[in-house]
Amino acid sequence: MPLNLVFINGRFVPENKATVSIFDFGYLYGDGVFETMRAYNGFIFKLDAHLTRLSHSANQIRIPIPYGLGSIKNLCYQILKKNHLKNASLRITLSRGVGKTRFNPLSCKKPTFSILANPFTGYPKSFYHQGIKTNLLREYFFPPEKQTPKIKSCNYQPNVLAKIKVSRKNLQETLFFNQKGHMVEGITSNLFIVKNKKLLTPSLATGCLNGITRNTVIKIARTTLKLRVKETHFSSKEIFSSHECFLTNSLMEIIPVVQVEEKVIRNGKPGKITLDLLELYGKLVQNQSKKYRNL
Repeated sequence: MPLNLVFINGRFVPENKATVSIFDFGYLYGDGVFETMRAYNGFIFKLDAHLTRLSHSANQIRIPIPYGLGSIKNLCYQILKKNHLKNASLRITLSRGVGKTRFNPLSCKKPTFSILANPFTGYPKSFYHQGIKTNLLREYFFPPEKQTPKIKSCNYQPNVLAKIKVSRKNLQETLFFNQKGHMVEGITSNLFIVKNKKLLTPSLATGCLNGITRNTVIKIARTTLKLRVKETHFSSKEIFSSHECFLTNSLMEIIPVVQVEEKVIRNGKPGKITLDLLELYGKLVQNQSKKYRNL
């Protein structure tokens, strides 16, 4: 079976030939930013929004992007075609590049830029039909004064440690606090709860990522379902007393949470608002994909 091609620093190369220097600041310090996207039948959903966030993240940490956003968009579609992929996950990674081993970011003269694409068929259907269980992670919290929500950083240490811990418990996700005891997000997802017919999600002030899917869900909830949506602060107690709970990201879309710790959410089944949002999200993807193919 032929190896996938990877785009790295101006070239498409087989994945076993795609290498990064051990002096790269991304490797040495996690000094970089990234975006993860999902392609449906050859259409990359919300690609422009992801590229805009990539640009904002790169600007925040002072890494110049070596290509225009239009060129990156074309490269993303090229890598799908070159790998004969229709349904795929894509990742763009930008690091500060090669520098001196002594900690001096200004010694990095040329960023490292890569795009990966791999087949993706989605998560198990049971996650959506039955929901998932999760827990609360108390050891690793996000100090909001040190967290910039606009940056999707390669420095993923708290997330990695959390993933190791929950994997040993056969869980898919865990939920983080910040220092003030406010809920922030999951390991790789944004958090929502439904309470008294209102949709609540942690505000960016908590330190949560300004998620692309998060923003899409907020827009669908407000414009199509006519729900009251509030970006706010809430504790785990609010989750335990919620009527529905779900998580979002670009790959999982919207996954219902039916149990947190030992507390079953409502009746232990995915709620109506969650399922309505999931259906509407799917329709949005289909409609935008059709428009793209008809261009």
